[in-house]
Amino acid sequence: MDSRHIEDLIHKEIEGTISESEAVELEGLLKSDPKVHQQMAEALWIHGNLLNHSEELPELLKTPPIKDNKKGFHNFFYIVTGIAAALCFVWVGSFINIKPENTKEIVATLVKAKNCSWGASELPTVPNSPLTAGQLNLVEGIAVIKFNNGAELVMEAPSNVELVSNMYLKLIGGSVVMDIPEQAIGFTIETKEGKVIDYGTKFGVTATELDKPQVWVFDGEVEIQSKNLNHKPQRLYEGQSVSFGKKPKITKEEASIGFVDNDHQEWVTLIPSKDNYMRYKSEPISKKSPLLMVKYSTLAVKNVRLSYITFDLGDQPIANLLDAKFSLDLQPSGKGFAAQIPDCEFTVYGIIDAKGDEWDESNLTESTAPYFNSKTFKLDKSHLDSLGHFSIARGISSGTRSIHTGSLIEFIKNNKNGKVTFIIERDNDELGNQGLVNAFASKENPLAAPPRLLLKF
Repeated sequence: MDSRHIEDLIHKEIEGTISESEAVELEGLLKSDPKVHQQMAEALWIHGNLLNHSEELPELLKTPPIKDNKKGFHNFFYIVTGIAAALCFVWVGSFINIKPENTKEIVATLVKAKNCSWGASELPTVPNSPLTAGQLNLVEGIAVIKFNNGAELVMEAPSNVELVSNMYLKLIGGSVVMDIPEQAIGFTIETKEGKVIDYGTKFGVTATELDKPQVWVFDGEVEIQSKNLNHKPQRLYEGQSVSFGKKPKITKEEASIGFVDNDHQEWVTLIPSKDNYMRYKSEPISKKSPLLMVKYSTLAVKNVRLSYITFDLGDQPIANLLDAKFSLDLQPSGKGFAAQIPDCEFTVYGIIDAKGDEWDESNLTESTAPYFNSKTFKLDKSHLDSLGHFSIARGISSGTRSIHTGSLIEFIKNNKNGKVTFIIERDNDELGNQGLVNAFASKENPLAAPPRLLLKF
């Protein structure tokens, strides 16, 4: 293989201009040739450090990107060779106290950023780049950051964070999940409403402009400290979730159905009592599945999938319901190819008959799934209310999709048995065999927020 061609592929990958066929070729080379793998790692290291130390290097780094052609590409590497020497000076200087005054402490590393798109960010966005204090704005994809103390941060697009130190993070907006080892106990996430302090746990936080930040505890324990001095600090434990500004004392039973602040008409957030998906002509899917999968196909009907989600309304005052919203977080399914499907539309249906709410989470098949028609491979709409629609553009596997409709509100208000069940169906067929399976986070997903039913009274 021509070394210049390999260098060209690596350069395009780093700059984000690589084509699909070139990406496949480079991936094959990385798997089969250790030398190419090492060459890629070295190029990433140089690129990441160039970005990280841009203030300490000559004005040359501020020139516009070089056009992607052979001549420009080799000029790029000649430039990099010279700048690498300056990087070595910075690196060696750190051991002999010859540091520029504005050198910042490295607090973390961007360990994974596959299929990510970034907005205006102060820090480098190339995988394996060291990170100092600064802001990262993720527009698309999922990124993983590992702090020097072992704490792991998963950013889910769209999200915007500011790394402050090895033990402190500001969540400006979006969804993040933290996994905190023992040596990083006390790690703190600051939101606009207050702080979440870890006590050895895995937890998630979401923050949007419209709603107050919400916290889910997947394992362990956290403390919430509100900026409102009228609210005392409160502890959350495994399986609990709550929004900032709710009642300060909570139990696990209360956390499963949320809280109502009648003075301010806050949203009450419910998480599913059960959720799973059905695959045609397949054994029942484990109720512990972290994903809810959805697909429609006439080319391979055995790949048809529908997702079922049930919420227990508990003692919520449904007669006083003013507003409602249902939300799902997109996840990569790892099954099929996006090139084989169009932009897809999805419909959320609600089961009218109370008997349909009694489906078995551990035994969901084409014969037990409520109102699935095994002749048409679609749902029997005569027993369902259409509650709303959402779309997912081809190639997108992150972000949040919601329905916020009058039909949803009426469906919940007409409920008679204290439960509501939603079915997610994809309206579009695949364009060719092995089309992508769309997926959403289930209540069992350790890294993403579960399905959510938000109610306002």
